[in-house]
Amino acid sequence: MSLDAEENAALAENLAAAMEEATGGLASYIRAGGKLGDVLGLTQAELEAMYSLGYAMYEQQRYSEAFKVFSALVSYDHTQPRYGLALAAASRMLGRHEDAMRQYLPAIAANPLDPAPLYHSAESLVEMGRRDEAIEALDAVAAMCDGEPQHATLAARAQVLRRALSGPPA
Repeated sequence: MSLDAEENAALAENLAAAMEEATGGLASYIRAGGKLGDVLGLTQAELEAMYSLGYAMYEQQRYSEAFKVFSALVSYDHTQPRYGLALAAASRMLGRHEDAMRQYLPAIAANPLDPAPLYHSAESLVEMGRRDEAIEALDAVAAMCDGEPQHATLAARAQVLRRALSGPPA
């Protein structure tokens, strides 16, 4: 049985309506910028407490536990870039570099003038064996840091890594 274009459109519309009804409008709420944490009644203070817990776990090198806390935070408030950055950092420490890269992208988009997420992306690219892409990212970091005293330490780290990658490919 095949559907014509009109039947296919009606089926898609009915499916969308059924999904909306099944989720109680949650999908539309999230698409419109709403946050799951708001739906669950989580306060900013509770989210900050969770962040502090995850940060403490990360500092104690309990990366798997920190990863779980930061994953929940990103689910509860996907609009907070530092939650994504924290999740990316925990992902990197667990060797989950592809996951880390996915978390760095929104942070880069949210603040394209901050070179730190791009630098950490370069570190993940190195770990994944993507040398040329890492070099390109490090060159961009250097350009972003140029003439910016607040980024001097990051610029120096990027330069050291860039020099290490400048040798012949492994």
